[in-house]
Amino acid sequence: MSEQQHMHPGAEFLRKVFGPSTEHPIYICSLLNPNARDSEPTNERFVTTRDMRDITGFACKWDRPRRALYWAVNTVKPNARRRCKENVSEINCLHADIDFKAIIETPDEARRALRQLMYPPTIVNFTGHGLHVLWLFKEAIEATPESIAEVEALLRLLADHVGADLQAAEVARLLRLPASHNTKNGEWLEVLTELDTGRRYMFDDLRDWLEIARPALHRKPKTNGAGEPVDPFLALAQRQGFHVPIDVEARLRDMRYQGPGDSGIHATQLAVSASLLLRGESVESVVPTLLDATRVAAGSFGENWNWRREERTIRAMCETWLAKHPFEIRPDPETHTPPPLKEAEISDKASRGKARGRAEATAEPGSEPAEQREPVEETADGGSAAAATPAAPAASQPRPANHTRPMVRIIAGQLPNAVMQSERALIRGVSDLRARHPDVPGHRNPGGERWPQHQGHQAQGDRRGPAAAMARRGSGLHQV
Repeated sequence: MSEQQHMHPGAEFLRKVFGPSTEHPIYICSLLNPNARDSEPTNERFVTTRDMRDITGFACKWDRPRRALYWAVNTVKPNARRRCKENVSEINCLHADIDFKAIIETPDEARRALRQLMYPPTIVNFTGHGLHVLWLFKEAIEATPESIAEVEALLRLLADHVGADLQAAEVARLLRLPASHNTKNGEWLEVLTELDTGRRYMFDDLRDWLEIARPALHRKPKTNGAGEPVDPFLALAQRQGFHVPIDVEARLRDMRYQGPGDSGIHATQLAVSASLLLRGESVESVVPTLLDATRVAAGSFGENWNWRREERTIRAMCETWLAKHPFEIRPDPETHTPPPLKEAEISDKASRGKARGRAEATAEPGSEPAEQREPVEETADGGSAAAATPAAPAASQPRPANHTRPMVRIIAGQLPNAVMQSERALIRGVSDLRARHPDVPGHRNPGGERWPQHQGHQAQGDRRGPAAAMARRGSGLHQV
């Protein structure tokens, strides 16, 4: 009872953290503040022990001005005389070091966000100017090169998730001891435990969570020497000289890793990929553009990213958009340059008009070159026929000897309105013919013009004109 009454609160804290799950020594040390390194001959004083009396004595002795008391987040090997990764013995937790001045959120907002995480922290310590946050394991992990690498990868993900210091994402890290004091800049601020839930987590659960987690707290954007935000897009443009439309440029210019609202990387990738694809850019051109811009925006945070996976994610994003919007692509003639056509494609486009993927009505005067239009002829009493669209001299368009019936060509896939367009063109052509040959027998249409007689008309006369009748015979359509 007497021993517990005189135990330093920091020693009691360490007993809760390490007691249930570890066996090896705990590392405690005292370091001079950076601005007081020359005030004493020895910078670091330390002890490795599990004896709470030794920890209490050490804390009471070295909790003094110009110094700071720290504990290592994981145990060390017996008889270890140096704190480093190679001497870590058991990995007992994930941790994060959050500096209030380095995040966008206020301190109260940061505390609230931590409590609302899918896996809330076990312990939150207030350090005077920030928070030290711990997620304790139910069972400690043996420290091996493989497990250390895996844990440190998760520490970096955790730091990104809560806007913490990436430099602290290592297994031999020191954190301030509760009930000691932060004496930087002549202050005397007590380190307090604000939250202790007692929860412990399975390592696999925390790993699964962090691999899919989005940032809950956001780091402030980096600035240049003049205090202005770094522009990742302009930096990339200067280095690689790539240019995109103004609206896309603005979004990429504002893109920030962990940026608020629409300035975040994922939101920017969605908007920019959709904009470029809508203008007719190919997936093969959009993916490297976004990937390069993302590398610049991520900066030093991207050093630990899986960029192959990021490329696959961007490509899947583009393909998903194309699948959802198959009819919305509208190439911008001012910004989009179509790829060069192969020789066979050029020939095919010139002869059949298939390069645009749709059929053209061939009877509209002036719609295509004369050699691409089918001749439409009218004959009366077996006499000579005249072309309905006199775009070229008659000598260049010889009429077959057996060509005694008017014809119109309906291309497969042509919509009915194209047939009606052909009909109107034929009516104009026939009217011109009738004006030039008023002696040709025929009947009048409702507008008073004379229709040339045609052996394919109905007995009572086809009041819709000859083109519709010809279209029915030529295409099998019964109604236009």
